[in-house]
Amino acid sequence: ARASSASPAMWRYSPVNGKPIPTRMAPEIEAPRTTTRLQPGDIMQVIEEKPGPGGVLFLKLADGKGWLFDQKPGTGVMCVRHETPQGEAPLPAGWESAVDASSGRTYYHNKTTNQSQWDRPAAPPAAATAPAPLP
Repeated sequence: ARASSASPAMWRYSPVNGKPIPTRMAPEIEAPRTTTRLQPGDIMQVIEEKPGPGGVLFLKLADGKGWLFDQKPGTGVMCVRHETPQGEAPLPAGWESAVDASSGRTYYHNKTTNQSQWDRPAAPPAAATAPAPLP
Protein backbone atom coordinates (compact mmCIF):
# COMPACT_ATOMS: atom_id res chain seq x y z
CA ALA A 1 0.00 0.00 0.00
CA ARG A 2 1.51 3.28 -1.07
CA ALA A 3 1.22 6.38 1.05
CA SER A 4 -1.89 8.36 0.21
CA SER A 5 0.11 11.46 -0.67
CA ALA A 6 1.93 11.63 -3.99
CA SER A 7 4.97 13.30 -2.44
CA PRO A 8 7.16 11.76 0.25
CA ALA A 9 6.17 12.61 3.82
CA MET A 10 8.51 13.92 6.48
CA TRP A 11 8.54 12.21 9.88
CA ARG A 12 10.55 12.88 13.03
CA TYR A 13 12.00 10.17 15.27
CA SER A 14 10.64 11.32 18.65
CA PRO A 15 10.68 8.26 20.96
CA VAL A 16 9.16 8.31 24.43
CA ASN A 17 12.22 6.44 25.73
CA GLY A 18 14.68 8.98 24.26
CA LYS A 19 16.94 6.25 22.86
CA PRO A 20 18.56 5.92 19.39
CA ILE A 21 17.11 3.20 17.16
CA PRO A 22 18.40 1.01 14.34
CA THR A 23 16.04 0.80 11.37
CA ARG A 24 14.59 -2.57 10.37
CA MET A 25 15.08 -4.58 7.16
CA ALA A 26 11.33 -5.28 6.86
CA PRO A 27 8.05 -3.75 8.10
CA GLU A 28 8.10 -5.69 11.38
CA ILE A 29 9.11 -4.46 14.84
CA GLU A 30 11.22 -7.56 15.46
CA ALA A 31 12.70 -7.70 11.93
CA PRO A 32 16.50 -7.86 11.62
CA ARG A 33 18.20 -4.53 12.28
CA THR A 34 20.08 -2.51 9.65
CA THR A 35 23.29 -0.54 10.24
CA THR A 36 21.34 2.75 9.95
CA ARG A 37 20.69 4.33 13.36
CA LEU A 38 18.50 7.34 14.09
CA GLN A 39 18.87 9.69 17.03
CA PRO A 40 15.90 11.34 18.80
CA GLY A 41 14.88 14.46 16.86
CA ASP A 42 16.14 13.16 13.49
CA ILE A 43 13.91 14.06 10.53
CA MET A 44 13.44 11.40 7.86
CA GLN A 45 11.78 11.16 4.47
CA VAL A 46 9.15 8.39 4.33
CA ILE A 47 8.25 6.98 0.90
CA GLU A 48 5.70 4.39 2.05
CA GLU A 49 3.36 3.99 5.02
CA LYS A 50 2.17 0.42 5.68
CA PRO A 51 -0.47 -0.36 8.33
CA GLY A 52 0.52 -3.28 10.56
CA PRO A 53 -0.96 -5.27 13.44
CA GLY A 54 -2.09 -3.50 16.60
CA GLY A 55 -2.55 -0.12 14.91
CA VAL A 56 1.20 0.24 14.20
CA LEU A 57 2.08 2.20 11.05
CA PHE A 58 5.33 1.04 9.44
CA LEU A 59 7.39 3.72 7.69
CA LYS A 60 9.66 2.94 4.73
CA LEU A 61 12.51 5.43 4.72
CA ALA A 62 13.85 6.97 1.51
CA ASP A 63 17.22 5.98 0.05
CA GLY A 64 16.98 2.35 1.16
CA LYS A 65 17.53 3.25 4.83
CA GLY A 66 15.09 0.62 6.12
CA TRP A 67 11.82 0.68 8.05
CA LEU A 68 10.65 2.26 11.30
CA PHE A 69 7.27 2.39 13.06
CA ASP A 70 5.15 5.18 14.53
CA GLN A 71 4.59 3.37 17.82
CA LYS A 72 5.82 0.29 19.65
CA PRO A 73 3.31 -1.68 21.74
CA GLY A 74 4.37 -1.58 25.38
CA THR A 75 6.69 1.39 24.77
CA GLY A 76 4.60 4.14 23.16
CA VAL A 77 5.11 6.76 20.46
CA MET A 78 8.29 6.39 18.39
CA CYS A 79 7.80 8.62 15.32
CA VAL A 80 5.55 11.60 14.59
CA ARG A 81 4.66 13.40 11.38
CA HIS A 82 6.87 16.43 10.83
CA GLU A 83 4.81 19.21 9.33
CA THR A 84 5.21 22.95 9.31
CA PRO A 85 1.66 24.32 9.37
CA GLN A 86 0.80 26.54 6.42
CA GLY A 87 1.68 30.15 7.11
CA GLU A 88 3.93 29.37 10.08
CA ALA A 89 7.57 30.30 9.91
CA PRO A 90 10.17 27.66 10.73
CA LEU A 91 11.17 27.42 14.38
CA PRO A 92 13.94 29.78 15.54
CA ALA A 93 17.49 28.40 15.61
CA GLY A 94 18.06 25.84 18.36
CA TRP A 95 14.37 24.98 18.81
CA GLU A 96 12.67 21.69 17.95
CA SER A 97 9.14 20.43 18.44
CA ALA A 98 8.25 17.13 20.09
CA VAL A 99 5.10 15.37 21.26
CA ASP A 100 4.42 14.80 24.95
CA ALA A 101 3.87 11.06 25.35
CA SER A 102 1.25 11.32 28.10
CA SER A 103 -0.93 14.07 26.61
CA GLY A 104 -0.19 13.87 22.88
CA ARG A 105 0.34 17.66 22.84
CA THR A 106 3.16 19.28 20.90
CA TYR A 107 5.75 21.08 22.98
CA TYR A 108 8.92 22.98 22.05
CA HIS A 109 12.46 22.41 23.31
CA ASN A 110 15.51 24.61 22.90
CA LYS A 111 18.57 22.36 22.53
CA THR A 112 20.91 25.27 23.32
CA THR A 113 19.30 26.50 26.57
CA ASN A 114 17.50 23.22 27.47
CA GLN A 115 14.27 25.25 27.88
CA SER A 116 10.93 23.50 27.15
CA GLN A 117 7.54 25.17 26.70
CA TRP A 118 4.05 24.48 25.35
CA ASP A 119 3.79 27.68 23.27
CA ARG A 120 5.47 27.81 19.86
CA PRO A 121 8.49 30.14 20.15
CA ALA A 122 8.46 33.23 17.97
CA ALA A 123 11.45 34.19 15.89
CA PRO A 124 13.56 36.76 17.70
CA PRO A 125 13.02 40.32 16.47
CA ALA A 126 15.49 41.56 13.89
CA ALA A 127 18.57 43.23 15.32
CA ALA A 128 17.58 46.50 13.61
CA THR A 129 14.64 46.89 16.02
CA ALA A 130 16.88 46.78 19.11
CA PRO A 131 17.33 50.16 20.81
CA ALA A 132 20.62 51.85 20.11
CA PRO A 133 23.08 51.82 23.02
CA LEU A 134 23.40 55.07 24.91
CA PRO A 135 26.58 57.05 24.25
